Amino acid sequence: MEDYIKHTIWGEAETALPVAQGIHLVTTASHGGYVLSHHRIKVLKQLFPLATPYKGDDRYWEQGCDWVYVIMAFPQCFNDDQVQLAKKQYQNQNSFYADDKVNKPTKGEE
Repeated sequence: MEDYIKHTIWGEAETALPVAQGIHLVTTASHGGYVLSHHRIKVLKQLFPLATPYKGDDRYWEQGCDWVYVIMAFPQCFNDDQVQLAKKQYQNQNSFYADDKVNKPTKGEE
């Protein structure tokens, strides 16, 4: 197993479940998420060029906020329920950020 899978930005991997070639679901004592190979990163970035993982390292996509991009980029590697949930979450995130009220100053901040 590659070193970047065993030693993650979240700490030492307690489990590393291979989802598909170049995609591992990793858990640590306190956190986890998907770990991608360089090839998988390249594909994901072609599909979602503005996607940036919470911690900023393109190898690590957090379970709490970044997982959507991994599943949306590689739906063939996940079951239908996971793909549908990812699509719904992706739509919810995009509608939230597209809302013209988001990031506008509130009264008194102008």
